[in-house]
Amino acid sequence: MVTSQVHAPAGVPQKVSKKIEYNLEALRGFAALIVVWAHSIENHNLLDPGYTPRGIWSFVPPSHLAVLLFFVLSGYVIGLSTKQRLEGASIGVYLKKRLLRIYPIYFVSLLLTMAVAQPYPLTTVLGNFSLLQVLLTDIIRENDPSWSLHYELLYYLLFIPISYCRIPALPAALVCVLLGTLNLYLVPQHPLPTSYAYGFAFWLMGLALSQYAKQLPRKEAPFRVLLGLMLVLLTMNYFNVFDTAAHKLLRLVPGLTYAPGLDAYATQIRFSDFAFLPYAVVFVLVFANKDFPGRRAVLGVLLGAPALTFVYLGLHFREIDLAPYTLAVLCYLAGVLAVLLPAAGLEKVSQRLVGRLIWIGGISYGLYIVHVPLLYLFGHISPVSGSGPTFLLRFVLFLPLALAVAYWLERKFQPRVRAHFD
Repeated sequence: MVTSQVHAPAGVPQKVSKKIEYNLEALRGFAALIVVWAHSIENHNLLDPGYTPRGIWSFVPPSHLAVLLFFVLSGYVIGLSTKQRLEGASIGVYLKKRLLRIYPIYFVSLLLTMAVAQPYPLTTVLGNFSLLQVLLTDIIRENDPSWSLHYELLYYLLFIPISYCRIPALPAALVCVLLGTLNLYLVPQHPLPTSYAYGFAFWLMGLALSQYAKQLPRKEAPFRVLLGLMLVLLTMNYFNVFDTAAHKLLRLVPGLTYAPGLDAYATQIRFSDFAFLPYAVVFVLVFANKDFPGRRAVLGVLLGAPALTFVYLGLHFREIDLAPYTLAVLCYLAGVLAVLLPAAGLEKVSQRLVGRLIWIGGISYGLYIVHVPLLYLFGHISPVSGSGPTFLLRFVLFLPLALAVAYWLERKFQPRVRAHFD
């Protein structure tokens, strides 16, 4: 966790062993909920075997962008927590901490996955247990979020030479973009190095932010602003005009997109994903309570630019399905109003909501890695299925179960494992 001297918002225990940057935990928790929500909708007939949400309820929050945000947050946290250059014995200590953080919970999630999964070849099972899926074996689809753990493990390893050689993070990120793009041009049939490189660029941006943030003055954002930014984040599948511009640019520059038919997990991170990077960077700084030059103008651009989507909707309303845009419009307008309106009542409500998200942020990794196996478990239960109310009932049962399992993994199981190896 990120350390900082702040006071806990309402709903957060006051007695803690460390000073924690609570707002970043809230952002992490919100990103985890986005992934859970999206997978419940995207995986058709999984939560409810007989029903797929339609109309406005088919709105899909940006789970892929939430994972990219996780990468930036990971680089940021590693940068703050690794205060000294890695060398000698400290490399072993670093690796031990990273493995103890991710692997025990991942191991338990895979055991649960195997209980609900279809049969897989032994090589696939062993590859997933060794975190070499994507690179050497297929993903076990019943826990497909594990693709990002494989990427994350690689980035943990790459951080060692970055730290040991004192390589500046920002230039390293730019080199990653260049190398990934060259690989895409030169050997397009082997896209995995490109996806690795682009993802590491996001991770390194978080690392660069951790270094840059030390020089920035503190500026605590009102809770209503934090809530507003999270609501705008929800709309990024529909309202990110930078992404629209990036896709139009890519049509003019052949070779910057993956060829069709390639492995989905080897092409997870695309050049167009960098359209989200300005949002990820600014969100991390704001939630980390950091001021930065031109903050008001930058926030104005990032919050105002999505409004251009209304022009697109007005020009093409006869050609597109407007139903999923309904919730996106409501979330966007509510988010902008929350940022702009300094209402005391809204601030109190926002503080309570952020407090709940801080708690979820504390178990977000467990929630992220265990929710898909639980979705498959619900998919094996056929009674009470086939309608909107049954889908809602199943979600109301599924989410607390996922949170409870994540809580046990993070607050009960993980500390025992850490105590055993420390």
